[in-house]
Amino acid sequence: QLSPSVFTLSKADSFGSKAAQGAFFRCPACAHSGLVETPEALTCPTCAKVWPIVDGIYDFRPQP
Repeated sequence: QLSPSVFTLSKADSFGSKAAQGAFFRCPACAHSGLVETPEALTCPTCAKVWPIVDGIYDFRPQP
């Protein structure tokens, strides 16, 4: 069974700090934070896993 989609209206505030460059995502496989981004994918330099970017959406699901 598919669950319904959930949409939120998010707004950035002037409080808080920005994430360091390259530290926004962590590799789901090894938790390394230095993923290398290309237009097609994020690649982990530590474990060599490749996480695709499909239509602008980061896909962190396990790949077969």
